[in-house]
Amino acid sequence: MNSRLARELRTSGMTFAFLLLLWMMFVGKWNWQEFGIGIAAALLGTLGDAIVKAEGFAPFRPRFQWVLLIFWEPWYVAKGSWIALRELARVLVGKQPEGRFESVPFAYGGDDATASARRALFAAFVTISPDAVVVGLDGDSQSALIHQLGPREISELARRLGAQP
Repeated sequence: MNSRLARELRTSGMTFAFLLLLWMMFVGKWNWQEFGIGIAAALLGTLGDAIVKAEGFAPFRPRFQWVLLIFWEPWYVAKGSWIALRELARVLVGKQPEGRFESVPFAYGGDDATASARRALFAAFVTISPDAVVVGLDGDSQSALIHQLGPREISELARRLGAQP
């Protein structure tokens, strides 16, 4: 068996196991019916993953330090929730919320799998927080359009993924 095929089979096995575990955690029931449905769902997800990888569509190869940024998300979600609640309170007392669209310089990168992963993680990680939404990324102007509530600051998480103040 060649090494590429072996690697893909190991990856598919890990993908299947991960999806099955996610399914079982999602349903919260550990019985044979849910396990059987979880197997079918995990097989379907693994097949979809293999098809996408085989076609070369949506390449994704993040750097390890970018993936580790997910551990900062609870802080950003808590902080963003506080900002969103504060803005809601402003609206309830008749004041205008401090929301705005902002174009932020963003090192867009090329079309390779690493640059694609950085853009995807940037959009996901910044948008998870309830006070900011990445509306779009523009490769021509090397910028990101973000709608943000509250103070005018770019998060450290966004900076680590390529946004510039």
